[in-house]
Amino acid sequence: MRNSKPMLTLAAIFAVCGLFLASCGGGSGSGSSATTINGISVPPEPDATQNNATVAGVDSNSNGVRDDVERKIAEKTNATENQDFTGAVAAAKVYQEIVTTNNWSADTAKQVAKRLICSSKSNYFTQESSAYKGDSISDMVANTDDRKNNLKQYTALTSGIDYADFVGADGEIHCE
Repeated sequence: MRNSKPMLTLAAIFAVCGLFLASCGGGSGSGSSATTINGISVPPEPDATQNNATVAGVDSNSNGVRDDVERKIAEKTNATENQDFTGAVAAAKVYQEIVTTNNWSADTAKQVAKRLICSSKSNYFTQESSAYKGDSISDMVANTDDRKNNLKQYTALTSGIDYADFVGADGEIHCE
């Protein structure tokens, strides 16, 4: 006859471990998950102190846009204006790169300027858009002194760029 005591002990250990792991809530750390604003899935609102502690801020979904900015853009658009949301997020990504980059080269700054112009073709940036409420993406992104200073440095560097290089023979800016 086999001794069932080791099997019972092993079963009890697994049961206790299972209960312990279940009580951890999946190990995500904050317990936060995405929310929906105007039909658009966005990350949770970050803690303001943590978000402003660094120039990069909090980007929990790693899409290149700070969570607070992504939420503000969603507040200004809705699921039926997905093109507006997508264009505004594209611009916010470029501005996020601008405020988090130091030591720009002239060539890199010029390429970033072109990406910014191309992302600005979204309907979000037109006065006619229901999403446009006078809120500048750059103001949303550059909302601390350090972020504003980095944006000013980039703006000073790009103020002399000849944008004619971006224009094709047809007079249009080609973003491909």
